[in-house]
Amino acid sequence: MNRHKFSTKSTTKSAFSTIELVFVIALLGVLILAIPSSLHLREKSCYATLASSLSNLQERLSLLYTDFTLHPKPLSAMRESSLAILSSINASNTPNCALEFAKNRLVARANRQSVAFSIEPNDFSEQPAFKCNFTTSPLCRKILERTKIR
Repeated sequence: MNRHKFSTKSTTKSAFSTIELVFVIALLGVLILAIPSSLHLREKSCYATLASSLSNLQERLSLLYTDFTLHPKPLSAMRESSLAILSSINASNTPNCALEFAKNRLVARANRQSVAFSIEPNDFSEQPAFKCNFTTSPLCRKILERTKIR
C-alpha cells in the first residue's frame, strides 16, 4: 500500500502580497516626487527673505525722506541717516542667503549666486531706488518677481 499524502497547502510562502508591493511602490513614487520640491524650499525662502529685506529698506528710507521733507535738515544728515539704515541690514545674514551693504551698493547672495543693486541717486539727494540688471541676472529676476507680487 503506497500512501501518498497530498497537501493542499502551498509549500512556498510569499514574503509580501501583491497589494503590499503595489502600496510600497506607490509610496516610494510619491516620496520621489516630493523630494525635488522640498529641496527648493530653502531657495524660495531665501528669495522671499531678500525681497522682503529690500522692501523693508525701501519703506524705511521712504519714512526717513518723509520726515526730512516735513522737518528739513542738511543733506549731510540725510546721507548719514540713509547710510545707517542701509548698514543695518548686515546683521540678519546667513552663509547661503545674504543682503549686504558695501561700497555704496547692495549685494544679494543666494545659493552661490550674487547680484549687485545700484543705489540711485548715490548722493542721496532724493529718495534712493535699488536697481539691478533684470535682463541678465536670474537672481535679480527671482528677487524682483517676489517684490512685484506684494
